[in-house]
Amino acid sequence: MSAGITRRLVDRFGSRTVLVPATMAAVGGLLILATAGAHPVFALDVLPGLLLIGLGAGASFIPLLTMAMADVPGQDAGLGSGIVNVSMQMTSAVGLAVLSTVAAERTKSLLGEGSATTAALVGGYRLAFLVAAAFVGVGTLLVLVLLHDAEDEAEDAPGDPSFGAVH
Repeated sequence: MSAGITRRLVDRFGSRTVLVPATMAAVGGLLILATAGAHPVFALDVLPGLLLIGLGAGASFIPLLTMAMADVPGQDAGLGSGIVNVSMQMTSAVGLAVLSTVAAERTKSLLGEGSATTAALVGGYRLAFLVAAAFVGVGTLLVLVLLHDAEDEAEDAPGDPSFGAVH
């Protein structure tokens, strides 16, 4: 995804325009997984969610990297790329640890309330998927509010004839 299709989409439409639907696909996949019951049918209840998460994650990497590297000078590109990639890996690890803790604590709570083991596990994972979907949703909102494509900023530059014009 990242090396082929996504690169072409980012080149054509811009990073932000590709990133928002990608993250929304991931949110959709997480919500699908959150609805899976104790005895899901893989092809109907699990696979669609996994495909959407994979599509969303795969389509997010290039736009995120492009936006993060947009203002890094060429001589610092290697360092900047390394920092961005380490940041992505570290936040992924921390996120997984947080979500695992959420799932484990919810499962433990449900077991303490007398739920069956399978139901408690499903309840724990359901909460973790919902929390993950909320975080990705908030991230998507932050992208919409705070981040802009370099192309958009170049269009609004003072040397541009359309600077200050209402779009």
